[in-house]
Amino acid sequence: MTLFMITVIPRQHKRLELIQTLDMLLGSLKKMSPEISFFDTPRYISLRLHFVDENKMNQFLESNEFAVLEGAVRTLGTQSIMTADGAEIKNTLNKLK
Repeated sequence: MTLFMITVIPRQHKRLELIQTLDMLLGSLKKMSPEISFFDTPRYISLRLHFVDENKMNQFLESNEFAVLEGAVRTLGTQSIMTADGAEIKNTLNKLK
């Protein structure tokens, strides 16, 4: 299994909008990942997706759903971190072009 995790601190007054975006994506994400965990704490929001292998995760990273997710995080969050099996992912938009 490969673990992808994104944790974001929402901008003030943008938490609900971020949660709504994640909720909208959940149906599509469930088709890509057999196991999804979503955590909403007072300080941050975290989404964990488990993929059967690295190839499936790479397909996710190239998907429209990921582009929407990343855009929402960049727009609605103040700080965020994305990891794959514990290694930080940076500049994903540049990698996808």
